[in-house]
Amino acid sequence: MMLEILCALAPIIIIIILMFFFRMPALYAMPLIYIITLIIAMLVWQMDSAWIAAASVKGFFSALELILIIFGALLLLNIMKSSGAIVKIDNTISSLSRDRRIQTILIGWFFVAFVESISGFGTPAALAAPFLVALGFNPLAAVMVALIGDGVATTFGAAGTPILIGMTNALNSKDFISMFSASGTSLDTIIRETAVNAAIINGIISIIMPLAMVIMLTYFFDKNLRAGLKIWPFAILSGLCFSVPYVLIAIFLGPEFPSIIGSVVGFLLVVFFIKIRFLVPKEIYRFKHDIDYDVKEKKNLLEINAFKAFLPYVIVIILLFITRIPQIGLKVILQQITIGIDRVFMTNISASIPYLYNPGTMFIIASLFALVIYRRNIKSYKDIFYPLKNIYKPFITLAFTIALVQIMVNSGVNNSNLPSMPIVLGSLAASLGSILYFFASPFIGVLGAFLTGSNTMSNLLFSPLQATTAHSLGIKPSLILSLQTVGGAIGNMICIFNVVAAYATVNMHEREFAVIKLNLIPAIIHALLAGIIGLCMYYFWIY
Repeated sequence: MMLEILCALAPIIIIIILMFFFRMPALYAMPLIYIITLIIAMLVWQMDSAWIAAASVKGFFSALELILIIFGALLLLNIMKSSGAIVKIDNTISSLSRDRRIQTILIGWFFVAFVESISGFGTPAALAAPFLVALGFNPLAAVMVALIGDGVATTFGAAGTPILIGMTNALNSKDFISMFSASGTSLDTIIRETAVNAAIINGIISIIMPLAMVIMLTYFFDKNLRAGLKIWPFAILSGLCFSVPYVLIAIFLGPEFPSIIGSVVGFLLVVFFIKIRFLVPKEIYRFKHDIDYDVKEKKNLLEINAFKAFLPYVIVIILLFITRIPQIGLKVILQQITIGIDRVFMTNISASIPYLYNPGTMFIIASLFALVIYRRNIKSYKDIFYPLKNIYKPFITLAFTIALVQIMVNSGVNNSNLPSMPIVLGSLAASLGSILYFFASPFIGVLGAFLTGSNTMSNLLFSPLQATTAHSLGIKPSLILSLQTVGGAIGNMICIFNVVAAYATVNMHEREFAVIKLNLIPAIIHALLAGIIGLCMYYFWIY
């Protein structure tokens, strides 16, 4: 068994060695790791070549999905820049506050949470990171902030998809239903309790997350720890404005709306507190080498009012909202309109793209609208389309990354009677005792999201393992499952898919591990805090 564990760990270890120690860009590292994973799958797991090829094809299609998002986000941003609309947006936000710490909280925390709550699928970082760069943030800092801000809302992202789709489908089998029934409960009750527990755990951690984001920003990008610490009263207030409605909605309405209501109510409350100067620092913090827009942009500013400047982003949000909320009815219809291949190479793997449901399509629609309303202001169409020429780089990276992950995930179909590679890794953590497992459980969720790029996929992959282990350790499954989905959300801070996608939207390449290294700090702290809170809930509070 030790050989299988080492082989399952090998792709992850090699990723760390190549990208961290040798500073190899993901563009070159991921194809190499794909080949290594393919060899391990063939020799150790004895996977059939048809399944390996099918998994690779699925990786290609999934990369196309993400590239559509990146293309749309970049296209819209370039139009906004060329027309001067982004300058007007910067001035409008600055009228609320010119303090970079407060802008970080407004955009990196509340805006990211809202976009995640209605869309998910890598959209928040792809939308917020270039927006922050356009406002004058360092590109690496913008990606870091956007990904950290995504680490809580993803638990209930895309109207609760990780729990309602991922976890429910993973546990909806006779074995688990019988196991829950033997304990005097049902799957629906387990899912509802999991959502409430996850909201409580994240709600507590959310109180300090905006402060953590600001400290990371000021310390690592301006060498000014004091500036980050000085905003603690306002940052804690911002965390509370999000976490209180977030937890209450999870308790009383369920998993569809906590992130939506938490982000909207929290944002409105914080804007109100900014207006009345409640707990707002008197000293305005700006970066040492800050960017202020030149007077030469004034012509565009005069022709574009604030409403017109924000309108394309409003259109994106409206389109995401009406296509994501199940009650509206468009979600199922658009998800069924796909292009792809069923049963690739006669396997059970299907590869398809729901192109009308893809967030990138919403960006492109908003971009076309922006071209119409800004046509008099656009300086050069070359400024809009020329930066898109390097989009092949993230596509290559993503295609090989997702392909190797699909090989790992589907490695359970083999001729060696071994469980899949991720299950082998998860079983290693499950061998720990009950106390240590409270700390291992969120990290299993992190691993799932790091590998697959999705909290939903992490829940699909590891919820059965987590529920079974909880049952064998005598712990109520809903508590361990809540740590699983909290961990899956944390994994979005550091997963290669999100990092590559966000980097592409800010026109940065070949420095992916720089942001992963930074975000490992809040990710590890977040996961450890989740384990501590879960343990306290088990011994002193709920169970």
